[in-house]
Amino acid sequence: MNRVQDPAIGRIETETVVAAIDRALDTAGAAVAALEPGSLGAATLCAEWDVHTLLDHLVTVMYGSVAALSDITGDAELPEDVLGSDPHGAFATAAELDRAAWSRPDALERAVPTPLGELPGPSAALAHLLELTVHGTDLALAIGRPDLADDALCAALLEAVVGAGGLDPYRQPGWFDPAVPVADDAPDHLRLLAYTGRRV
Repeated sequence: MNRVQDPAIGRIETETVVAAIDRALDTAGAAVAALEPGSLGAATLCAEWDVHTLLDHLVTVMYGSVAALSDITGDAELPEDVLGSDPHGAFATAAELDRAAWSRPDALERAVPTPLGELPGPSAALAHLLELTVHGTDLALAIGRPDLADDALCAALLEAVVGAGGLDPYRQPGWFDPAVPVADDAPDHLRLLAYTGRRV
């Protein structure tokens, strides 16, 4: 089933956040599959990042999550360019490892080291879901495929993040810029990106 186009998603809570991560990986994967040879140099909504840099970051984030959930300490032994000569394959490998790591029975029952500090499992999962969803949407827009954005997931995620306290404590360079106003009728994927500081 192509869950990217499936609008059915409920509230994102502890019981459903891993399924939402699974869905976000599918959504980002659809955007990666749509990459064309010349699109790696395309600009993105992330300041100073092109598609190659964005995808490299996303793959690195997934490997970092896998390491955190697997009790691997220290810096992961990753090459400077984790995409190598096969960006599609690099994403697919990292995504399957990430999917498996969050599917572990104890993934939400432990404290997880993250770039935001050590967080309880459910909070770490929500932060990871935000990273996957926002960057997957960044990627879809950068390659001119807004149809690959998952509006239902973006709407549910925005509600969950605001309900968990919002991003204001993390609005600083390198993390999140101040929220940007959007039109009342803006699609949900743009509302989420604007909330994270993208100038949509």
